[in-house]
Amino acid sequence: MTIRVIGFRTLLENYRKLNIGYVKLNPLSILSAVRYNKLLATLVSGEFEVVCLSRDHGFEVVQVPRLAWKKVRRSCQKADTIAYGAGALWKLSVHPLKGTITPFPSETYEVPNETLLLTRTGRIGVCSFVPNEFTDIVKEHFNKEHVIYTEHILRVIHENKDLLKYFGILLNSFMGRLLSDIAWYGALQPELDRKIVERIPIPVAPTHIRNKVVKPLSVAYELEVEAWRAYFKAMKMVEEYLGADVKRVSGTSSYKEIRAYGRLDSKFYVYLNALRRLPSAQILEANELFDVKLGTAPRSRKYKFLKQGKPYISYDAIDDSGFIDEELFYRLPNPPRTTAKARKFSVLLTAVAHSIEGIGKVGVLYPYDDMLCMTGLAILNPSNTKLRTAAQRVNYLKDKTVEDLMLYTFAILKSQLMRRVTQSLTYGLTAQISKKDVENLPIPLIKDLMNSEVANLIKRFVENMYQASVLKRQAVTELENHLLRLQGLTRVDLNGVRDVRRC
Repeated sequence: MTIRVIGFRTLLENYRKLNIGYVKLNPLSILSAVRYNKLLATLVSGEFEVVCLSRDHGFEVVQVPRLAWKKVRRSCQKADTIAYGAGALWKLSVHPLKGTITPFPSETYEVPNETLLLTRTGRIGVCSFVPNEFTDIVKEHFNKEHVIYTEHILRVIHENKDLLKYFGILLNSFMGRLLSDIAWYGALQPELDRKIVERIPIPVAPTHIRNKVVKPLSVAYELEVEAWRAYFKAMKMVEEYLGADVKRVSGTSSYKEIRAYGRLDSKFYVYLNALRRLPSAQILEANELFDVKLGTAPRSRKYKFLKQGKPYISYDAIDDSGFIDEELFYRLPNPPRTTAKARKFSVLLTAVAHSIEGIGKVGVLYPYDDMLCMTGLAILNPSNTKLRTAAQRVNYLKDKTVEDLMLYTFAILKSQLMRRVTQSLTYGLTAQISKKDVENLPIPLIKDLMNSEVANLIKRFVENMYQASVLKRQAVTELENHLLRLQGLTRVDLNGVRDVRRC
């Protein structure tokens, strides 16, 4: 908690320096404005320039009109559009899997590549950038004609794309957190005031500093685009090979199968028959291919914000794409009692969730090794011994490495059909899968698919996504370190910024 006594004239002067013609009687905004002005004065004396995101400096901040999206989706128009909202802004870019299929409202909501995006409502303070070729990739994969962004996102346009990338880095630093705290309003639903965003002076680093931080970010975007291209290609191949309409499958089962799997519900056997009808496929249980374990690290959110301790993989760290984000690891302050750990290229599967929709979320561990996992995550660890044994039954496994098998399995489990198979194994009011059912999980080994480039594409995806994530953090950290050096501060002093946000 930060306590300050600020006179009215001082308060008025602070807002005047920020080009705001009135006083916001909001403690969070007041403390942020005072701190921002002090930091800005130091940076200006350190050869920084000051610009505003206004037309006078070549910028345009666009706020599109509000739209009744439910009414648009109920219309009889063709659903030929992918719409992204504030929740799709992710790690300095846009997450292509977090869109909604909708009819096309108008060209007003389209955004060109290399545009800076700011969340206007809800998750304020999040800044992203639309990488080059992003829109084309999304259109091609989803086979849609348009990509649009909702009114919950502000668009910032400028001819100098490297300058926009610099602002993206700056607004994701502690300076951006202060700026969003100054510009927000509202109680239950925080929103950014577009007019204030346009008026607040923003420090621009000298050219050599900008180039130093923008270069890794540009490389990160190139890697990320290649990663998504590989991911979409791999998943398209998997879905085409499986080729089952999960809403229209049917089949029969025998008492022998019921005894083998220990289940009476018909849904699982319907999907099992769909797997058996796949051409050139042999089905082995997960326990015949992997060492199956269950995570044991605690689920309590009190471990989410710890800065010290042994990191472990949480539900949140597994992205919708399967990429595992180390920024969302939890931390265990005391040594763990058990040794159930995930290894490099292990496949992780959510086995406990509040509802059945959360079951079957899949991730692949890269580049980490010997990682603890949260309770409720099933771990499929690579096993050379079981691979050799399985190769005696499935000939085309003989020339496969454990790594190839893990990446192939990850891609298979990401398919719609296998997601339904996994969800059909749940039980209880809180949806969960027992360890025995995870061990009995049928894995279809499709010869043609295993001999394709699916495993290489998935490896390229996780490698490029990891490198892109590292480079993005490097860009933000490099700029923050430079700002702190000019002010004679350390990273410990950044706690002051976070304390302001808690007031």
